[in-house]
Amino acid sequence: MKFSVTATFTALFLVVAGFYVTLVPQRQQDAAGLQSLAADHLLRLKDDDDVEKLRIQIAGSPSTITLERSAGKWKLTEPVEYPADPLIADGLATALKLSPVMRRLVPEKGWAEYGLEESALVVGVKTVKQKDWRLLHFGDNSPLGDMVYARWDGEKEYVLVKTDVKRAFQRSVYSLRLKRVFRVPLDKIRKIRLRTASGDYVLAQRKDEWVWTDPVALFGQKVSHDRVNEIIIQLRDLMIKEFIDDGKLEPLQAGIMAGLGVSVSVWGEGELFEAVHLGHEVTKRDAFYAKRLDEPALLLVARENIRRLFEIIQAEADKVNAGPITVPV
Repeated sequence: MKFSVTATFTALFLVVAGFYVTLVPQRQQDAAGLQSLAADHLLRLKDDDDVEKLRIQIAGSPSTITLERSAGKWKLTEPVEYPADPLIADGLATALKLSPVMRRLVPEKGWAEYGLEESALVVGVKTVKQKDWRLLHFGDNSPLGDMVYARWDGEKEYVLVKTDVKRAFQRSVYSLRLKRVFRVPLDKIRKIRLRTASGDYVLAQRKDEWVWTDPVALFGQKVSHDRVNEIIIQLRDLMIKEFIDDGKLEPLQAGIMAGLGVSVSVWGEGELFEAVHLGHEVTKRDAFYAKRLDEPALLLVARENIRRLFEIIQAEADKVNAGPITVPV
C-alpha cells in the first residue's frame, strides 16, 4: 500500500479532534446514580508530571510496542529501536491525559463480562513522577453509545471512555515509526549533495544565495530560490514505504554500496548531517531500496520523489550542457 502523508495527518487530526470534542461534559445522571465527571480524565497527572513511556500490548500480536520520550523526542525501543513519529506519539500521550471519563462504576460481577479479564488491548504508562508501569486495560464496547469499558490495574472501578481512545492505540509498529527519510529541519538545510554514477552534484548556501559548488561545469552558477525550494520539497516528501528489519536481505544484494553508489546527503546548521544510500529499483513496489547512513534497517523509499529529484538536477545540468545524469536502477 502506498504511504499517504495526507491520509495519516487527516486521520490523526480526526482522532485528536475527537478527544477535544468529548471534553464537553455530560451532565445527565441515570436512575442508578451514575455520575458524570466533567473534570475527570483517564490519566490524572499533576501539573509538574507528564507521560514518559508508553507500552502497547495487543492480543495476538507477536511483540510488545514500547515508546519512550527523552529530551523531548519520542523513539521506539521495542520491538525495534527507531525514532517515532512525534505527532502520533504526542497524540497518544494526549489521548490519555485529556480524554474524559464518561462514567465511573463498580462492577456487579467479575471483569469478564466487560471484556476486562483478558483484555484485547493493554496500554502501559510511565510518567516522570511514576516510574512503575501502570496498566490500562481496554475491554468490550458498551451498549450505551460510542463508548468502551476500561480499567486501571489495581483499581476496583471500571470506566467508560470514548471508543476513539481505544482505536488510537490499535496501531502497527510501522504506523508509529518516523517515515520521513530526512530529519534535518527544512529551514536548517545549508548544503545538498546528490552523488550519482555521473559524478557529484553539490548545492550550497552562501549568505542569501544558493550556488553550485560541484561539478566543475556548474561551479559558481546561482540557483533560484524557487528551484531550491523544489529540491527541498522532494527531500521533505521522500517517505519510507517499508522497513526491512529481518536481516534476510544484505545491503549489497539490494544494490547499496556505501561510499560508492548513489546517495543523497544534506547538511544542516552546526553538526547536522544526514545521508541516504540508494540501491536497486523495486518496480512492483514503485520504490527504491535505500539505507540511512549508520542505521541498520533497509528501507523502501518512494520512487516518484527520487525520479523528480534527478529531473530537477538534470534540468540545471542542461543549462550548461553538463550532460546526462545517470538515474539509479
